[in-house]
Amino acid sequence: YNTSPLNSLVIFTFRFEETRRLFWDGPRNLNHGQMTRTTPVLTLPAPNFRTTPARIHLTPYV
Repeated sequence: YNTSPLNSLVIFTFRFEETRRLFWDGPRNLNHGQMTRTTPVLTLPAPNFRTTPARIHLTPYV
């Protein structure tokens, strides 16, 4: 395995260019696994069974 200074410089330059491309090409989202939801999920309210139903009269109340 040959580790000459030229090989080390090539590897260093390559890694620097890759890192520079990550940060200088524009904004990046680096934590894809921890993205949070920005819009809340709307749900229907739970029914309230403690209230009494409204009385409906089919015939006029006398």
